[in-house]
Amino acid sequence: MSNCVIYVRVSTKDQVGGYSPEAQIDACKKLAKQHNLKIVHIYNEKGEAATVRDRPEFNSMITACEEGHI
Repeated sequence: MSNCVIYVRVSTKDQVGGYSPEAQIDACKKLAKQHNLKIVHIYNEKGEAATVRDRPEFNSMITACEEGHI
């Protein structure tokens, strides 16, 4: 079984409807299960636009991957 992480993001209140972090996480969990992947961390970025460079959760995920923690 390989490890994986989940990264979800919602940038505006308008996206909360069908694209809530919870809905995204549920979909990712189903996909991980289908592919026999172990989820080791869930990164949840709230209110950050994709064009913003300083996204703390995204940056934490990248650092953890680069340092071999995942």
